[in-house]
Amino acid sequence: MGRALSSSSLIPLNCFMYADDVALVGRPADMHLLLRAAELHSDLLGYRWNPAKCEVLNAPEDTEFYLYGKSLPTCNTFRYLGLPFSRKGFDQDVHLRQSNTKALAVMRGLSNSGVHIYGFGLPAALRAYKIFVRPII
Repeated sequence: MGRALSSSSLIPLNCFMYADDVALVGRPADMHLLLRAAELHSDLLGYRWNPAKCEVLNAPEDTEFYLYGKSLPTCNTFRYLGLPFSRKGFDQDVHLRQSNTKALAVMRGLSNSGVHIYGFGLPAALRAYKIFVRPII
């Protein structure tokens, strides 16, 4: 059996990466080092980040962050892989509200197109719900 992990054996996570979507996470002092490491990595491997697509969440007002010498804008919220984040992390309330609004709009659109029990019938309506609505919620 494996041994239990203690808090001292955990490695802090400082980035999320999926394909070309990257989010760096850290304290302001660490963020300067992470941004510099990102620059060096891109120079070494021959690619470039796009500073125009970068934002800094929850930055102290008196601190500037740079990528390739360009100042990065600050924000109060951002989306990563379609999920909303705020200064406290994943914003579940915003996510649920947006998902609910989107699911209701899709259900309304299906119903207006005749995809309901009295139009295409229950089996087709259920299948459409499973395909188009359920993945949203």
